[in-house]
Amino acid sequence: MLNTFELLALFNLQDNLNLSVLTFENEADWLELRKKGIGGSDIGAIMGLNQHSSPLKVYKQKVENFKEDMSDNAFVKKGKDLEPVILENYVRPYLKTLGYEVGKPDFMIINSDYPYFRANVDGIAYKSGGTYKDNVIIEIKWVSPWAEVNWNKPEYNGIPPSYYAQVQLYMLVTGARKAVVCALFDKNWEMNYFEIPRDEAFILTMIAKGEDFYQHQMLMKMPPKLDYDIDKEEVTEAVKNAVEPTTPSEKLSKYIDKYLANAIKIKAAEETQSDLKNIIFDMYTKGFYPDDPAHKLKSSTVKSNRFNQAKFKEDHPDLYEQYCEDSESPRFTIK
Repeated sequence: MLNTFELLALFNLQDNLNLSVLTFENEADWLELRKKGIGGSDIGAIMGLNQHSSPLKVYKQKVENFKEDMSDNAFVKKGKDLEPVILENYVRPYLKTLGYEVGKPDFMIINSDYPYFRANVDGIAYKSGGTYKDNVIIEIKWVSPWAEVNWNKPEYNGIPPSYYAQVQLYMLVTGARKAVVCALFDKNWEMNYFEIPRDEAFILTMIAKGEDFYQHQMLMKMPPKLDYDIDKEEVTEAVKNAVEPTTPSEKLSKYIDKYLANAIKIKAAEETQSDLKNIIFDMYTKGFYPDDPAHKLKSSTVKSNRFNQAKFKEDHPDLYEQYCEDSESPRFTIK
């Protein structure tokens, strides 16, 4: 069994691929790390490919710390408990016949080119003495009898679209060129293996949507639009909030709530803008230049002559007091 660094080295052998890992000690640590980036189970919802989730649900989990308690869900518990069984009893023997060994990473993988994505893969298949081009991402699924209808369709190589997005994200992060989704169908207790090649056109769309969600929803805390088929509870709440307040006091409170919510977004946007400006300036001072001629960067020193009020007050206190006048101006605070 390969250790953490040996597993990571399987991919870092690739040219221009700079990978790092995030380790965790328990499920609570793992959940905290997931919250700070976009994982394989998030990207399908963000792209509108998950019939059970939506961009708003992902936003609430990442930004509002919403935790959906699935501990009593029998399907979730069964899938989680069966994953190691499927890996050891079916996936390893099957891939062994194809000349692969399978490693089980206990860490998240990050690619420096896409730091907002997180790859938490079920397994990495590799060939002894092979190159990184031989590496295959392994994703394990247990499929309930009711969910089998979503499989073996002509689109997305026979797997549900959200799972297609999941493995494409993993291939992007790791540089892999192929994934195998290993699905145990519960109805007849039958294993199915779906080979999924790297889809560059899909990946380009995924990068754009993922980066946009990270910048606007996660950093600037801007809620995404409602999905009226999935976000039924939120739609109901939105309809209630859309009802016009009946009294001037209720209207005033509503305007204050909107003002304060908007202030939070503005502050987040300003902080993000400042961070980006500092990054650009740092790269510019190190000799990097934009490859787009439409972008112009200029660093200069601006001289100004300003009256030093504090120094004048210290050196000429009597004269300062002589020219000070009392004045009044309105101050309005909203909290």
